[in-house]
Amino acid sequence: MAWLQAHKPRTDSSDIDFLAAHAEQAVKSREAYPWAKSVPLDLFKTYVLPYTHFDEKPEDWRSRFFEHLEPLLSDEMSVKEAATAVQQGVWAAFGEPRIHFKSNSTPEVLSPSDVFSKRYGSCTGLSIFLADALRSCGIPARLVGVAEWNQPSKGNHNWVEVWFDEHWNIVDAGPGEQWNKVWFTDLAKKGVEHSLSGIYSPVTWLPDAADAVYTVTWDTPPLKLPAIELTSRYKGPSPMNQGMMRHDVAIKVLIVGGCACLVAVMLVLSRLRGIGTPPESC
Repeated sequence: MAWLQAHKPRTDSSDIDFLAAHAEQAVKSREAYPWAKSVPLDLFKTYVLPYTHFDEKPEDWRSRFFEHLEPLLSDEMSVKEAATAVQQGVWAAFGEPRIHFKSNSTPEVLSPSDVFSKRYGSCTGLSIFLADALRSCGIPARLVGVAEWNQPSKGNHNWVEVWFDEHWNIVDAGPGEQWNKVWFTDLAKKGVEHSLSGIYSPVTWLPDAADAVYTVTWDTPPLKLPAIELTSRYKGPSPMNQGMMRHDVAIKVLIVGGCACLVAVMLVLSRLRGIGTPPESC
């Protein structure tokens, strides 16, 4: 709980009881399975413990996700196998009607409770939903997105990256999606660093780690969040086949004045081969 107290966003007014409940459930999920315990502690703190990503309302979602997703998991799984079980099974895990994509749903449907109530979301709501589902099971997950594609019709998009096999893996949030195979490969390659068309991951819980700003376009005026720049990682060629994205990431935790700050150094050899068609609108 101390980490949550020290790092929660300044706009978050959640009380100690709320933080304690999240911390307790996060530790419970970490201790439930051998593969969850294998996740490095710094990744657990940064990409499992936090309970918000953008400006969605703080909610106590962990126990509901874990209760419904636990039947999909087993001790014998790897982190990748557990992540795949959640990524494929979460959309039907809460009964009928199944969770599905619906365009132009942001910001009406943003937090997990919104998705539970409406049974749908667009890319942002479903990305938050999937990332929180993964975190509820002890699997590191983060949101990544672009505020405005570098094309005449513009458009924005958000998706999820999940840590397994010692690197981040991308997936679009929705039923039937596959690891490292996405429809927006070519568009992502056109991104320009430190512009609206750049690729970013918000780090609202570790703003000192930010080297960029991510613009949340559904707010008026647009909200600017601290973020890490990922644009270059989505550009270059790689020998990986069938759309797999690989890169080497060195993550160090620096203790400065008693606070843990994330410093990510990415040595990238990446190639993305996309499939499918873009959604109408996020």
